[in-house]
Amino acid sequence: LLGGSLQAWYHDFRADRGGADYGRELDLSYARPVPYVKNLVALAKYARYDAEDFAVDTDKFWMQLQYKY
Repeated sequence: LLGGSLQAWYHDFRADRGGADYGRELDLSYARPVPYVKNLVALAKYARYDAEDFAVDTDKFWMQLQYKY
C-alpha cells in the first residue's frame, strides 16, 4: 500500500466469568521504509477504545521510527 504495509487489530474485552464488558478497541498501523536510509522504517499508529460505559472512550495517534541493526 503506497510502498508500505497496513495492519489492523480488533480487541473485544469481556470477562471470562461474570459477563462484564470492558469495551472494544480497534488498532491501525501503517509502516513504510524511509527513502535513502537503510533499515529505517516510519510508523503511524492509531487506536480507538470504546469503553461501553466501563471507562472513558479514548482515541490515540502516534508516530515512531524503527531502526533495525
